[in-house]
Amino acid sequence: MTGYEPLNTLKPVAEGIWLIDGPAIRFLGMPFPTRATVVRLENGDLWVHSPTALTESLAAELAALGPVRHLIAPNWLHHAAIPDWRAAYPEAVTWVAPGAVARAAKKGVTLHRDHDL
Repeated sequence: MTGYEPLNTLKPVAEGIWLIDGPAIRFLGMPFPTRATVVRLENGDLWVHSPTALTESLAAELAALGPVRHLIAPNWLHHAAIPDWRAAYPEAVTWVAPGAVARAAKKGVTLHRDHDL
């Protein structure tokens, strides 16, 4: 099992709310499923909590919903995909949990931060 299939696609939960199940990653030697939450704000902007792997097809689905304007790294574990999302959506504001920037740096990843959570 790689995750909660189908992966890398929007799954509606409620009006204006979707889940994205991403591929499993290894954490402490065990497979760990990844999941993002997308919320369409009242102004039409998209808020993405704990972004998973960004694929071309997922980016196309998101574009049909609205502009990605907020990226949330809720803790030091959920930052891995943020750089790819920042590259795809440079206008998005990045909200980062304490410790996430330092943790990413230890892994050789530069994590952009506009605001602390």
